[in-house]
Amino acid sequence: MQLNLNNLNLTNYDTNIIYDVIILGGGPAGLNASIYAKRKGLKSLLITHKIGGQLENTKEIENYLGFSYIDSNSLIANFSNHINSLDISLMTNVYVTNIDKLNDTFYITLDNGLIYKSKSLIYALGSYSKRLGLENENKLNKISYCSVCDAPFYKDHNVVVVGGGNSALEAAIDLTHYAKHVTIVQRSTIKADQILVNKVRNNSKITILLNTVVTKINGTDSVESINVLNTKTNFINTLNINGLFIEIGKIPNTKLLSNIISLERNLSVQVNAYQQTELEGLFVAGDSTNFTHNQIIIAASQGAIAALEASKYLLKKGE
Repeated sequence: MQLNLNNLNLTNYDTNIIYDVIILGGGPAGLNASIYAKRKGLKSLLITHKIGGQLENTKEIENYLGFSYIDSNSLIANFSNHINSLDISLMTNVYVTNIDKLNDTFYITLDNGLIYKSKSLIYALGSYSKRLGLENENKLNKISYCSVCDAPFYKDHNVVVVGGGNSALEAAIDLTHYAKHVTIVQRSTIKADQILVNKVRNNSKITILLNTVVTKINGTDSVESINVLNTKTNFINTLNINGLFIEIGKIPNTKLLSNIISLERNLSVQVNAYQQTELEGLFVAGDSTNFTHNQIIIAASQGAIAALEASKYLLKKGE
């Protein structure tokens, strides 16, 4: 979704002041943190490249309280309208390049060279898609990590979705609206919610290959086929396809924090029940944390907790 930024508050930020809290990330965690920071009267700044976060990689949402069904574009628009109604200071179309803390002040450097300062920091930059790590993966066209973005380009094509979790099955279901046939390749068993499993099993345009791994991606300019190995029989098969969608999980987007705190082995950030980290004044919410359930409503709640705790932190320091 390309959000119309003309209707958002993109001013009112100042490099010469020290904010009470800077919030990094425009997904549910960062947006909700900004709402609660505003309600607490904190001088805050929300910095993100764009609004939506991982929601942009989702099409249909059926598990967000208050909506039995809502498409992601509508939910993003609702979030944006809420932010706009509160006159929250927001900066978009930028990337953070460095984070430092000196004494009690955080320094946030952006790709435009500007540096912003704050007394506390809420980090909610989410995660990014895992790669298979195979040769040609980064060279060939027709390999995607976002079915919502790219599914319409595969009308009447045969495609493969790699993965067996919720995101993989959601991608497969979405692709059936365009593709001729969808094959799910999963290294073990399906691990998605039962409601998604039922939808996939009842869809004649979807085939599931379990205990199967992709060993090679073939093609000249675009992917033309993949080699798959059945891990129980050791039989290698070649699937002729026109598109490959990889949905094997996410990697926490935490590289920016690696010079100020320690990261878990999977690159997530260890937080307590209050979204606090080992570094005083730093709060992390959403998919960057070590919390195992990556859900929209959980990310939003963690954002709220982070903002409330940031407010308490500043009060204790007499700020």
